[in-house]
Amino acid sequence: MARTLSVKSIMPAKSATPAGGISFFIFHFSFFIAIVIAVAMIITSCGRSPNVAKLASAEAIEATMLSANDAQRKGDYARAHDLFEAVTIAQPANALAHLQTAILKQDRMNDDAGALFHLRAFIRLEPGSDKAAMAAERLELARQRLGQHSVTTERPAASHANPGAEYAAATNALARANAEIAGLLARMQKLDDDNARLQNEINRLTKYIELSSGASTPVPPSGLDEFRAQHGLGTPQPKPPSQIPKPPRYRTVEVRRGDTLWSIAQDYLYDGSRVPEIRAANPGLIGADGVLKPGTVINLPIN
Repeated sequence: MARTLSVKSIMPAKSATPAGGISFFIFHFSFFIAIVIAVAMIITSCGRSPNVAKLASAEAIEATMLSANDAQRKGDYARAHDLFEAVTIAQPANALAHLQTAILKQDRMNDDAGALFHLRAFIRLEPGSDKAAMAAERLELARQRLGQHSVTTERPAASHANPGAEYAAATNALARANAEIAGLLARMQKLDDDNARLQNEINRLTKYIELSSGASTPVPPSGLDEFRAQHGLGTPQPKPPSQIPKPPRYRTVEVRRGDTLWSIAQDYLYDGSRVPEIRAANPGLIGADGVLKPGTVINLPIN
């Protein structure tokens, strides 16, 4: 007899109990969930930015810092920046992470505005650090690049209200300063000219005195002949020795009440023993008794 196959004979047998179907469904659903989680983890690990939520523990933050330093050593500055910045978000009090983030933003990413924020945070957190001075220098550099002024050199806002007027005022002040400098230079030049004229006049008068005194000079100074010709002085003739005045040998002193020859010699000649010299210089004025009348003018040796 031919065997007849029914549809039921090729269908898988259903579970005899409802519990078997539920177990089958739970198994497949759990497997599906596991696959979804694994795919999500793979996608997250392929991204460059770290998951900040996973940095809650100190161990995770330390590991992230190590990874960032390693990436920086390898030249992967973008990943190092993202790791350091993730640490600053998860742990805002991490001064070193702020500093490293600022350095990378300033040196590698041309982001002075972002570097300003992290440099200020580092200085606020570590004002006494040995890197505080370096951070302050970088902060000032970022301000200069952004066209900002240092806090210590801030000016009132009103001074920037009208840049054109401020520029005009500065230009006028500069012009006034240049005019004053030019005036001072002109006065200095005039003083130099006056000084030169006075020096020439002194030289002329000196030569005139030499010529008028008749003192003979072995070699006339330069230009003396021209000077004589201009002033019609001619060549001076030396005076004979008899006409040359001799220097005075005595000086005069008026006798006061109580003076004696000895006191006069002591007071004026500083030597009382020079009384005979005073007598010799005043023949006929001093008697043998040596008495001097007040008001008498007598001669005293100069030497």
